[in-house]
Amino acid sequence: LSSTSTGDSAQWDLTLTGGPAGAGVRGQVVWTRPPDPPEPVRMGPEWTVVLSAARTKVQKEQVVRVVHQGLPRISLREVQGIVLDPKHVSIRLYVGSEVVAVLTYRLHPSFLEIVFLVCGHRGCGHGRRLMAHAVAIGAGENKGFVVTKGSRYAVGFFQRCGFEVFDREAMYGLERAAVERQIYMFGSSTLMVHATGSPPLRKRARAVQA
Repeated sequence: LSSTSTGDSAQWDLTLTGGPAGAGVRGQVVWTRPPDPPEPVRMGPEWTVVLSAARTKVQKEQVVRVVHQGLPRISLREVQGIVLDPKHVSIRLYVGSEVVAVLTYRLHPSFLEIVFLVCGHRGCGHGRRLMAHAVAIGAGENKGFVVTKGSRYAVGFFQRCGFEVFDREAMYGLERAAVERQIYMFGSSTLMVHATGSPPLRKRARAVQA
């Protein structure tokens, strides 16, 4: 047995003896070190995350699939009726070429209603980014409030996004009964509200309401 080696490979020459007299078998074994794995590509969130409105029918049908997959308890027909309705707007959040979250909203005379929020990956901040985007849209459209609803499991998430439980007779000039007549309520949802004004404005609104 003889061997030679370099930094990335080694070679052995083998001579095997045995069997009939004088018989021998020569062979060669070559080992090459596999290449190092490539370094992971680190993509900054400031340029990998893209928000895009679903405008065409194909894009809206993509939103329908994402919403129905994320909220299977809501019938496909009901999801289609909302997403394909021209009164509703859907925002898709891309990371690279993948749609990882969608948000569907509707503008009412005095507030913006978030109808659907579906995120494929939890804990990545995608939902909070979309919620902040919806609040910014509401402010840009001169809507004083953003209203949404969620299950008891989602209340904590909405509160971290700045929403409050809409559990009073009237709040900031919005009457709960009037709001409930205008928005979609699924099951035993909890109604949540977010004022688009700054915190001092909301404090003054509370004082006036009191």
